[in-house]
Amino acid sequence: MLFRSDLGVNSQGQVYPNTTLPIKIYEIHYWNAGGFAQVQSEWTDKFSTTIGLRGDYNQDYGGTVNPRFGIVYQHSPDTTAKLLYGRAYLAPSPFARYENFGSFDGTTTGGLFNGVGFFRIGNLSLKPEELQTVELSLKIGRAHV
Repeated sequence: MLFRSDLGVNSQGQVYPNTTLPIKIYEIHYWNAGGFAQVQSEWTDKFSTTIGLRGDYNQDYGGTVNPRFGIVYQHSPDTTAKLLYGRAYLAPSPFARYENFGSFDGTTTGGLFNGVGFFRIGNLSLKPEELQTVELSLKIGRAHV
């Protein structure tokens, strides 16, 4: 069945193959805005810092501000110490929230349709992923290429 532009998205009469289950089609209008600023400073030949800030606003999830910070001390060409901190945020994409696909083999068991091994429905309850990291590293020795 072809999509009819004269009908609404959920008035198409489309069903999953071999079933009477209607296919849910989402019509969404979505926007995101974000920005990032970072300053890197080399204080001496051995000592440098990085500080950054990322701000995002998502229509569905609101705003977030995520910092990052780093200190690098290079004692010698062979020895470098780093302390890094960062926070990250990832809102679910519309694709991840609304995607749905799959098919059925046409048989039923107890009134339920049997699948063919895969089926995916959207999850409108997905929440953003948030991550906070602290990293301390010490590199001793040169890389050989």
